[in-house]
Amino acid sequence: MDWALIDLRQPVEATPHLISATKANPRNEYAWHNLAWAQYLAGNAAESSASIKRALELSPNNAIITRGKQMMESGHLPTHLRRE
Repeated sequence: MDWALIDLRQPVEATPHLISATKANPRNEYAWHNLAWAQYLAGNAAESSASIKRALELSPNNAIITRGKQMMESGHLPTHLRRE
């Protein structure tokens, strides 16, 4: 559901669910990664940076998370998340 809300361009609505997911399983790198995207898309850069950092601490060689961080830092969004 969380990524579905992000795909629907509702990152603010996704954020509380993802925060709950990180609290329920603080070692889930994908929950942190998805939370970072929700925060990034909602305009919360500092929170997004902290969340993606946590995801990479948990899984430093994860190509998906590394690519997500690079995209956020460069301002490039996946095609399906771009506003038209």
